[in-house]
Amino acid sequence: MEKEQDFFANLPKETGGLVFIAAGLLQFIGAYRRWKWMLDMTGERSAHPLGFLTLMQDLFGEDGVRIGIMIMGLILILCGVVLMAVAE
Repeated sequence: MEKEQDFFANLPKETGGLVFIAAGLLQFIGAYRRWKWMLDMTGERSAHPLGFLTLMQDLFGEDGVRIGIMIMGLILILCGVVLMAVAE
């Protein structure tokens, strides 16, 4: 039997970093443009004391959630840049 070739083995090393950067940009732009599907907090609220977005919403309202999502997007972008730098 012939072994199948792994699809991910053929991808360049920088692909992981690009995925993180794209996800971070999507989050940042979604929060900036107030996309409803990005900001909708109608689900079950977390009672976890470290729930970042819940804390931001309690302290600052909807704008706090937007800022929190923007911060998380910037963290994702930064992680992607680091991954790309390490992959070289």
